[in-house]
Amino acid sequence: MPKPSTPKAPKLCFHKGKNLFFVRLNGEALYLGRDEDEAKRRYRIAVAKWWNRGGLPEPPPPQQITVAQVFDRWTVHAQEYYQNNPGHFESIKATYRAFLDVYKSMPAADFGPLALKSYRTGLCDGETSRTTVNMKVNAIRRVFKWAVSEELIPPSVFEALATVEGLRQGRAHGVKEPTPVTDVRWEHVEACLPFMPSPVGDLVRLLWNCGARVGEVVNLTARDIDTSGPVWTATITAHKTAYKGRERILCFGKNCQSILKPRMMSAPIGRPLFSPLESIAERADSAPTHRREGQPETPRKSDRRINAAYDVHAVNRAVARSIAKCNARREEQRLAPIPHWHLHQLRHSFATRTRNTLGLEAASAALGHSDLEVTKIYA
Repeated sequence: MPKPSTPKAPKLCFHKGKNLFFVRLNGEALYLGRDEDEAKRRYRIAVAKWWNRGGLPEPPPPQQITVAQVFDRWTVHAQEYYQNNPGHFESIKATYRAFLDVYKSMPAADFGPLALKSYRTGLCDGETSRTTVNMKVNAIRRVFKWAVSEELIPPSVFEALATVEGLRQGRAHGVKEPTPVTDVRWEHVEACLPFMPSPVGDLVRLLWNCGARVGEVVNLTARDIDTSGPVWTATITAHKTAYKGRERILCFGKNCQSILKPRMMSAPIGRPLFSPLESIAERADSAPTHRREGQPETPRKSDRRINAAYDVHAVNRAVARSIAKCNARREEQRLAPIPHWHLHQLRHSFATRTRNTLGLEAASAALGHSDLEVTKIYA
């Protein structure tokens, strides 16, 4: 997702025929009076409010604005708020589509607890987990809370929605209880490694040995790693709790160093150590046929470009494909399939091993937690 651009400030103008100062916002002239000093003051206020609206027109009165209009304005705000996490922004928007299909035309001031409960009932389809239903309901509520802060709707709307309690364990129908994330056994991970592209395989081995979140290492470059001590370190600036002002330092012991060192030696300067470009080159080298010398390049079928770094979703897909390929091979060999596993389980496995050998506080520090109770969930 491209970084949202700040709207360009419109100029303060003077209409000679009417002898009035004015500013044009969204194609409409806002007249500011004849006195120049007073006009400049009104101009600054008008442009500041226009900027805060993301360059959008003045909203309708609170009693007239619809749910769709509220969400349109929230989208402008969220695009900038989540600019460092575009995947999360897109997943939030996907959550809202089904909601807007039903409620987009309703006046936002009329959306109350019964409407929210009706939306929640539609989510209870027997397949969705209770925590996911609560998460989606809370996401809707947050948009209305933001709308109150922007004076788009009366505060009473959010206050009423806040009275709707989340679904409680054992007291909800039509939902599944979430399955706790458990450790994954190394033999299950190891069996899939031959079916992964080498950068993904090395990334998985690194996560197993350091307990980092996958999003913390996909953009890692050689220059990010301090190799001056026996334990290498990397300070991550973009991470899950960066908005809270917390520092995240990854520590790499000998096992991690044996994975990182060859990549640091071979990766081009500034390119991520784990790059899909390497995977593409591997596939080309293993292809049964190759291009002749001087053969013209085949025209591209699309404008798609491969990024220098993996994103979290791409790594997850690569791991899922490797599990499927591994189990297909095991079926041919009449062996039992390995259970499906995912990247987050690598972090849980690391936490359990670290707690068992070094204690809970060491595990908490390695995982980057500020609360030991959170670490207990992992280990």
